[in-house]
Amino acid sequence: MYAEPPRRIRLEGTLGESEVSSLEMYCAQLHKTGQTELLVDVEGVVVCEAAGLRALLTLAAHTGIAVVVEGARWSQFTELLNRVPIAQVPRLCDDVRSLVVGTPTARNSAGRSGLSRA
Repeated sequence: MYAEPPRRIRLEGTLGESEVSSLEMYCAQLHKTGQTELLVDVEGVVVCEAAGLRALLTLAAHTGIAVVVEGARWSQFTELLNRVPIAQVPRLCDDVRSLVVGTPTARNSAGRSGLSRA
């Protein structure tokens, strides 16, 4: 079984649907090797699209590994928040806030908090 300390991945540029697919495949591979934790550094992300936000919030639930997101800031989500209907803004703001301030919002396969801010 693979027992190395948590892996760390740094994301840069735009985080959209195609990048999410690659990230999920990476996490699935880590899980297969016995990895149980992943640190996702999003400081280099300039724009986070809706698919990217959803993935960051649910990555642990979909991959079975505990995920810690660090480096999130409001400016990465400004474009997304400006494009959605006004009725969706409060929910999206709550989602973004959970990443920026580190409120656990996802669960891993063991039911423990799987998303936090380091």
